[in-house]
Amino acid sequence: MTGSADHAAARSWLLQEWISALISAIAAATGKRPLIQLGAPAPPAGGGLGQPVWHELSFRLGPEAVMRAGATQADWLSLGAAVLHAAGIDPAAPEDAPGAARELLEQTGARLAQSLGAALGRPELSGSVRDAGAPDPVVAAAEDLAVYQIQLSDWVSVTLLAAPGPALIEALAITRAPGVTPPPQNSKTLDLLMEVELPVSVSFGRAQLPLRDVLKLNSGSIVELNRTINDPVELIVNNCVVARGEVVVVDGNYGVRIKHVVSREERLRTLN
Repeated sequence: MTGSADHAAARSWLLQEWISALISAIAAATGKRPLIQLGAPAPPAGGGLGQPVWHELSFRLGPEAVMRAGATQADWLSLGAAVLHAAGIDPAAPEDAPGAARELLEQTGARLAQSLGAALGRPELSGSVRDAGAPDPVVAAAEDLAVYQIQLSDWVSVTLLAAPGPALIEALAITRAPGVTPPPQNSKTLDLLMEVELPVSVSFGRAQLPLRDVLKLNSGSIVELNRTINDPVELIVNNCVVARGEVVVVDGNYGVRIKHVVSREERLRTLN
């Protein structure tokens, strides 16, 4: 028998692996890692342009052994157009964008299948994408849909829904694969790591420049970053964003006043 803790751990692991696979697929297709925000407002359940369009990543492990991904038609088109733009196809033809978004999901499914195969001892596992209707209301309630706001650029942002199928959660919960089961409450190993020093840095923003512009930089040059003066800076520990805050001056030295500590899941998804 599997308990609620096993199912919760399996669901959390699935969502982490899914969003990590999606981020990697987007980064590979566009050359930029997107920013992810958890808990964004979900699109309306039905009616009008806000109705989500659903796709399923199927892994041949039985009915409901799927990961569902949903977004409005406009957001799917924006996602596909961003991929085509990075490939130099701009403006993208409306009929090409859905195919680009689907290819992105195919890449995500392939990456997630590798993680699932390793966790379940099924290295031959593969994933495929198919169109699907909305999850059954009972299933959706049990799955507690996860909502992600994905910032692709300063002007392109999409909202995606994720729903792991119950059979997929059960398969992982039964297997109790390493990294899927709940972590121990007390760990002597963790105590030993508490004295390890980690590099801490602050990011004011980022910019991308053509090589010809980089070669022109000299003393007095100004590089415009992708943040305004009112946006929070990021506190990065060991290449992972752990908090956001504002710059302050303490005894003549710069410092950061922390305004928001990111969640564990968000930290995993903002790895640089």
